[in-house]
Amino acid sequence: MAHPELRILLEKLRSTYDSLLNFKPLVPSPPILDSSVAADPAEDGQWLQPENIPGLKKLREALKVDIDTLHKAGAARPSHSVACFLADPACARAPPVSIHAPYLLAVYDELLCAPAPVVAVFKFVQLDPAERRERGEKRAPTAKVDVVVANGRRWIRINTIKNAGLLAEFREMDSYLTDSESDSDDPERRPSLAPTEFDNSILQMGRALVDAARANPVDSVDGLQVPRVTMRLTRLDPAPLRADGAPNDPRIARTVQCLRDMGVEVELGERRECEIPVPRPHAPSAAPVCLVPTRQINLDLSVLVALVSDLTHAPPPASAEEATARFLPPQRYRDW
Repeated sequence: MAHPELRILLEKLRSTYDSLLNFKPLVPSPPILDSSVAADPAEDGQWLQPENIPGLKKLREALKVDIDTLHKAGAARPSHSVACFLADPACARAPPVSIHAPYLLAVYDELLCAPAPVVAVFKFVQLDPAERRERGEKRAPTAKVDVVVANGRRWIRINTIKNAGLLAEFREMDSYLTDSESDSDDPERRPSLAPTEFDNSILQMGRALVDAARANPVDSVDGLQVPRVTMRLTRLDPAPLRADGAPNDPRIARTVQCLRDMGVEVELGERRECEIPVPRPHAPSAAPVCLVPTRQINLDLSVLVALVSDLTHAPPPASAEEATARFLPPQRYRDW
């Protein structure tokens, strides 16, 4: 069987996709219509979104893209299409197709292990929220956060780069340094591309996250709090020796230490299976409960307000539009 590792990934992707279709937080949330949730307008609507986690739809769509890339039944696509890669008998002679499965599965694992409440998935945070952009100007710089947890107080970012990828960056930097040294005696030499300080893509990601966290503090009981930034490096090994006993490039370990020095919490490797909780199954709708009125109530002020409140007597809104019209004050009222 060709590409067995991709077939295993395909099964994991399918299982994760099916789980996300009926995803519910591990901690059940009360049925509150919360207009403060920054819901994505493309989602089903903030009033009708049971999990109140913007970005889940994007994660599901990304998983579906990878599933279609690895295998898709049907004759609508030509047999040589990338979407039919594993279905094509000739795939045994082809190199493995590039997919984002390791990254997406790691994001889902963090979603399951995250401390509640989870605020968002795949959130882009501006590095300078106060900066206003005029129409037509370049998009303001942002930092991507894979999972925003603990009510916004912690940001988690996944990076799936391998040692080989980081070593390739080091070799590129070394080539710039070599070129710079060879041209040092040339009076007409061009400006050097050699970096002036130790840097790579992982450190750039970490700095962007730290800057965004400082620029976007969250409210807490102790006042404004800078979110904690966590980076999980799922496939990076900073150990002094590789698995074959050969020495590792010390700059890999230096990269991890630099992240920690800038205040980033670094977690290495993928989540172990024993760490990942089992998703809460979608409970079938229970039989309707027969409610019997009682005269034994405590008539305090809150109960009296509830007795005359529209929320107590009106039926629940049937749509997001009806909920918005009922519970959000009109513009003329807000202007007044």
